[in-house]
This record gives sequence, C-alpha cells and structure tokens, in this order.
Amino acid sequence: MLTLYHSNSNYGLAGKAINEDLSNNPDLLSTYPTVSFKSAIWFWMTPQGNKPSSHDVIVGKWTPTAIDIAAMR
Repeated sequence: MLTLYHSNSNYGLAGKAINEDLSNNPDLLSTYPTVSFKSAIWFWMTPQGNKPSSHDVIVGKWTPTAIDIAAMR
C-alpha cells in the first residue's frame, strides 16, 4: 500500500506541476507523448522527499551528507 500511495503522490505532484490530472488519468502518460515528456522533465528536475533531483546530482549541485552516505544514497 505504501508503494501505491507514493506512486499516487508522484502522479498528483507531477500532474499539478504540468497542469494535467494524472492522479485520475495516469494513462495520459502512455497515450500522450507531450504529457509523458513534461512529467519526465518534472521528475528529473524536482527533488522528491528526502532525495535530490537527478539533475542536481548529475551537475554536481548536491553533496551527500553523512546520513546520505550511511543510507548509501
């Protein structure tokens, strides 16, 4: 159930950011390439909970703390 909640949370947050109702219509991601691309860019650029954005990691804007290293992040 936790995985489902997390997934729904991501759909809701991404949908709000790109102005699409992904929580109620997640099929938009697989049926509309523009929606899929927008959500992918949002996920790549946006920090999620206790993790940085993928973009920040790749470009060196994030340095792991001792806690991150201990958690193998």
